[in-house]
Amino acid sequence: MNVNSNILIIGIGNEWCGDDAFGIYAVKKLQKKYTDLAQFLMISGDLSQLLSLWEHKEKVIIVDAAHSLTNSAGHVYEFDSYHELLSHESVFYSSHSFGVAEVLRMAATIGREPRFLKLIGVEGSNWQKGQQISEAVKVAFSRVERIVLHYLQDVPTSTTRKTYQ
Repeated sequence: MNVNSNILIIGIGNEWCGDDAFGIYAVKKLQKKYTDLAQFLMISGDLSQLLSLWEHKEKVIIVDAAHSLTNSAGHVYEFDSYHELLSHESVFYSSHSFGVAEVLRMAATIGREPRFLKLIGVEGSNWQKGQQISEAVKVAFSRVERIVLHYLQDVPTSTTRKTYQ
């Protein structure tokens, strides 16, 4: 097995809170199917650890549940930067006090953002403890898989850092 250590795919969520588990669910499925594609990581705790985990990675993909007031469960969001995330009406749902947007804001402030970043969010509707991921959200996995594979094929390797202004 020859894992590509320059790519990190991160699933974020809480496996015990319905649709909030989607990031972990999706990344586990990707890891099982594409073992050598990247390093895979699932996080359900303190997201501030992302700053050190993505250090020295060429490409980082984050998959998480999303929540907005405008779209239905299963809607897939794609963001290529921290500012794109902030300018959209959707927010990444977090069961933690320190979410994805806050980690990216901190990373941009201290110059530790990933070189190439893709954020993928799937709109959830069921956040109840003890519940399973809803079928509408599970169905979105195939689209998330296509986005991940397309992104990894199309994003060039570069020494130029992505900057957020």
